[in-house]
Amino acid sequence: MYMAYNGNKRPEVTSDTTFDAIINGERTATSRHENWPGTAWWKTLNVGDVITLRDTKENLPTSRRIKVRITRAAHQLSGLSVQEVLQPLYEVD
Repeated sequence: MYMAYNGNKRPEVTSDTTFDAIINGERTATSRHENWPGTAWWKTLNVGDVITLRDTKENLPTSRRIKVRITRAAHQLSGLSVQEVLQPLYEVD
């Protein structure tokens, strides 16, 4: 969760990075395309699992970290209503 928005964010988001958006409660889910590296790992997570996210791609001693708890299983977005898509997938632990 280390990406800068670089102007590509919803108007109501005030954070500059995805990591800060999680801390500020502005981001409660993540999207993964099937062909992206790491997608298979996200599918192994279960509701209740706690994972650590960091603000850098590399695992540096200076990286900020936050623990989040998975609240919904990974799922396809196609065919879901807007309300279903907007349900949080994780919460700050």
